Amino acid sequence: MPEEQQPKAAQWPNGETMTAHCPNCETPATVDIVNVREWDMPWRSVDCDNCFAEFELSADGSTALILAPAEQSTARGRALLGTIFVFDPNEDTP
Repeated sequence: MPEEQQPKAAQWPNGETMTAHCPNCETPATVDIVNVREWDMPWRSVDCDNCFAEFELSADGSTALILAPAEQSTARGRALLGTIFVFDPNEDTP
C-alpha cells in the first residue's frame, strides 16, 4: 500500500491518562491511555462508574455512547435480579 494511503496513527495526548466525560451522565472519568497510544489504536472503550454506561473515547477527546442502562426497571426485572439461577445440565426442565 502506498505511503499516502496508509492510515495515520491516532494522536493521543502526552501523559499516562486523560479525562473524559461520560456522554450519558457527563461524569468525568480519568482514563488510562498508555496502551492505546503504544498500540496506535484510534479509540478505547470506557466504563462509567457512575451510571454504568459504556462509551468510546477517541484520541481527540470525543466520546460516543455504546451502551447505556435502561432508564427505568420493571417490577418483574427487579424480581429477576434478586433470583438465583442454578444451571444443572443433568436436570430436566419442565
